[in-house]
Amino acid sequence: MQLSSRASSLTPSLTLSIDSKAKAMKSEGIDVCGFGAGEPDFDTPEHIKAAAIEAFQFEPGKTYRETRARYDAEFERRFVKWLLGRHGGNVSAAARDAKMDRKHLHDMAKKHGLRSGDHEED
Repeated sequence: MQLSSRASSLTPSLTLSIDSKAKAMKSEGIDVCGFGAGEPDFDTPEHIKAAAIEAFQFEPGKTYRETRARYDAEFERRFVKWLLGRHGGNVSAAARDAKMDRKHLHDMAKKHGLRSGDHEED
């Protein structure tokens, strides 16, 4: 059977390749924590479950839009702070990394009251 040129140009799945490598290492007796295909072979730690539940508590009386706006704003603030931290507060380097306009990133930081030096971890 001959495959079409489009089908022939497909590359193997990276996920399946990683999974295959992990299985081979396990068969050699190597202790492996596989992050390839399927479900993890361990449960999510309790402190992470508790933090996720706490982070997504809805406030009584708030609409979907109000709740969503609050979470979007908090995500944006944390992302900008993390991004600046990753680049030592250098807005130009951070903007290049995020593939966004430098002025837009600067405006986002300003909107959230973030200044140079405010980029350390929460």
